[in-house]
Amino acid sequence: MNGELDDLERNRREAAAAHARLVAHLATLTDAQAAQPSLLPGWSIGHVLTHLARNADSHVGMLQAANEGRAAAQYPGGLEQRNADIEAGQGRPAAALVADVIESNGRLEAAWSAMTADAVSYTHLRAHETVLDLVCRLLLEKKKNNRITIRRRLKHDRTRYDIATRTKQIASQ
Repeated sequence: MNGELDDLERNRREAAAAHARLVAHLATLTDAQAAQPSLLPGWSIGHVLTHLARNADSHVGMLQAANEGRAAAQYPGGLEQRNADIEAGQGRPAAALVADVIESNGRLEAAWSAMTADAVSYTHLRAHETVLDLVCRLLLEKKKNNRITIRRRLKHDRTRYDIATRTKQIASQ
């Protein structure tokens, strides 16, 4: 495997283990607990769990798009959709919230497993990015990568020059 796929596989295993720990922790969640405030201002535990599920689904969409060689917005309806989805799902019973987290994590893990080498290196729209933002970010990343390549070439050429110069100096002694 190449480095990007090796990293993806390691990260996928670690995320799956984290998902399993979360599910184990949620096994005894009650409806009353789900309705309690979380540490996030204005959000209940139900808000947080719905957010985790919808966030996982948003990544599934981006990964599927990357596998097809196209960009996709994290939330096709923007922040309004994200917020509405979280608000709509937050008041469900604990069992429904936990099942949603389990199912969405399963879809995310399946999407990670389906990633191809080409898709792993494909850059997608980030959560609050427009297509114009993506184009600008890709151009900046390309410029940065070109600078790194040029520096490496210059260093390599300098090293070759230094070796040639030193060899001539030694030979002339």
